[in-house]
Amino acid sequence: MRFHASQVCASAAGDYYQLFLGPEESGEDDADPFNVRGPYLMVQRQFEMFSGGRCYSESLDDNYVGELPLKLTDLSPTCLAFEIVRTNNNHVHVSFCGCRRSRLECPVWAGHCH
Repeated sequence: MRFHASQVCASAAGDYYQLFLGPEESGEDDADPFNVRGPYLMVQRQFEMFSGGRCYSESLDDNYVGELPLKLTDLSPTCLAFEIVRTNNNHVHVSFCGCRRSRLECPVWAGHCH
């Protein structure tokens, strides 16, 4: 999976962390927060209990949904890339603009950033 995200949002609640990369919100007051328009990736990780290095991932592409063993390959101000430890659909590369300030605080369970 490879795409460009116009929005980056990271959040934390206790031992739980979430990263959302995806399209900008529509800006409509009555917009459905669960109706994401465009490719997105959400990755969650908890450190409360041993998880065997697995993260929960969610995307429009069903091949990238679920508890997956991830191996980080690149994290920079403009890109996140990782491998999924499996034989198929095992590469993820998301680019984003590092030229403006990303939203670093948002509700961890909201499903979208405010």
